Amino acid sequence: MSTMVEPATKRPVLLVVLVVGAALLGGLLLWPSPVDAAAFQPLPLSKLDDNGARVDDILEQATLLETGGDGPESVVRHENGDIYTGLDDGRIVRFDAKQKKHDVVNTQGRPLGLAFDAEGALIICDAKKGLLRVVLDNNFVGHTIDVLAAEHDGVPFGFTNDLDIAADGRIFFSDASTKFGIENYMFDLFEARPHGRLLVYDPATQKTALLADKLYFANGVALAQDESFVVVNETYRFRMKRHWLKGDKAGTTDVFVDNVPGYADGLTRDAHGRFVVGLFSTRKAIADRIAPHPFIKETVAKLPKALWPKPNRVGAVWVLSTGGEPLFSVVDADGSKFHSVSSAQITDGHLLFGQLKSTSIGVMKLPDTLRDELGQ
Repeated sequence: MSTMVEPATKRPVLLVVLVVGAALLGGLLLWPSPVDAAAFQPLPLSKLDDNGARVDDILEQATLLETGGDGPESVVRHENGDIYTGLDDGRIVRFDAKQKKHDVVNTQGRPLGLAFDAEGALIICDAKKGLLRVVLDNNFVGHTIDVLAAEHDGVPFGFTNDLDIAADGRIFFSDASTKFGIENYMFDLFEARPHGRLLVYDPATQKTALLADKLYFANGVALAQDESFVVVNETYRFRMKRHWLKGDKAGTTDVFVDNVPGYADGLTRDAHGRFVVGLFSTRKAIADRIAPHPFIKETVAKLPKALWPKPNRVGAVWVLSTGGEPLFSVVDADGSKFHSVSSAQITDGHLLFGQLKSTSIGVMKLPDTLRDELGQ
């Protein structure tokens, strides 16, 4: 009878591995976290098809327009039909009627939300530079960049994000986080504290006013069609807030939509007052599970970003009624062609959308049934 003996040479190797592993784990636990996490208990996981809501898996039918750069977050259509988007290298590019790409301007920052004012100037929420105004020449090339606002009440904008413009020219916009900039936006998710603001800039007085603070990652912004209120997405709270501008509730803020079935990013309004939401990702169960546990979130925040939970690879545009009731979603369910939808706009029977984690935007003529339903 023989006895198998483990080679002696394996024991020191195993010991070294255990010692190094213990040292790394101990270092990870002792190393300070970049976030001061708070507990957050999300509502039960919601999905796009909850309560029988319709989901149209047709987004992959859209045409890809390659931008020549990364992260075309926001899309806006000029009255002449040209489509504009901003890239993470600071460039604004436009696509003409023949879908030919042209450079417009470089903000030397990170352009996110875009809109045109009544004079045809391009208003930009730049995550690094603040609220900007770009005057375009006859060739639609930007030749002046003016900083309209970069701080409020002594607190610099940390992450100027999205905007909408009222009929009187006032610009309603969000500052996603006064603590974490665009390079560290996930830290805001882990920390789960309210660093966001909703503000308004008045060109007539050149002053900025605070409408609501203590928002959880203030993101997409859109006015109601009658401008009685303005909606702002709280991405990391899975909800949309409403700030009243008129009526008995003027000056107050309440919840417009709760338990959003994804991470609500950009927000626009169509010609009939419906709200169009770009969902960067649908809800992820593991993220909901760790949300109530500060220690876990602080530990995860220390890890290399490659080890963080990844968003679901799905393309999703969520359409709501004027009162916030879900109407339908347009999706690329398996994300085979489109995903990380960061903004969307429905105009003249077409759906335009940007993608934060891509180099392309999408343009799709809506099916006749949807065009009829939307009155497009």
